Amino acid sequence: MVIGGFMSLNKNIQFFLLVIIILLFIMLFIIIQKYGKGDKPLLDNELEIYTPLEKYSLSMSSIKGFPFEINCNNENVIIKISSGVLLDDNDVLLNHNSNFEYEISCNKKIYWNPINNDDYDNKVIDINIRLSNKNSEQKNFKLKKNEENEYYLLD
Repeated sequence: MVIGGFMSLNKNIQFFLLVIIILLFIMLFIIIQKYGKGDKPLLDNELEIYTPLEKYSLSMSSIKGFPFEINCNNENVIIKISSGVLLDDNDVLLNHNSNFEYEISCNKKIYWNPINNDDYDNKVIDINIRLSNKNSEQKNFKLKKNEENEYYLLD
């Protein structure tokens, strides 16, 4: 009965209703894609770190160093490295005077970079990141240089 009623409508009205239905489906799809991912907010004591690159070398002139994206809530983070330097998004050197432990605010991207590429053959670089809260979980990363002079994360 509904389909028969639809078919008896003017062709322009049929086309208009069909376009409206298609637009509604498209909008529903977009809403589900944007809000239906199940992204949960970080808890106060939760720390997430992303490493978007598999390998880094000094020849990658468009990249400042091996990147670490640090996400957390309402805390600063303490970063400790065994060697090398860290840069922020503005190319500011974060560790000065051979200080390999320092505190930065959350939700930042930092870059590890070797001081002198030749000093790192067969050497493992330790990078430890934790919330400023002394009882927080620590995330540990290890970088190593391969034969192609690329730094990569050890598992």
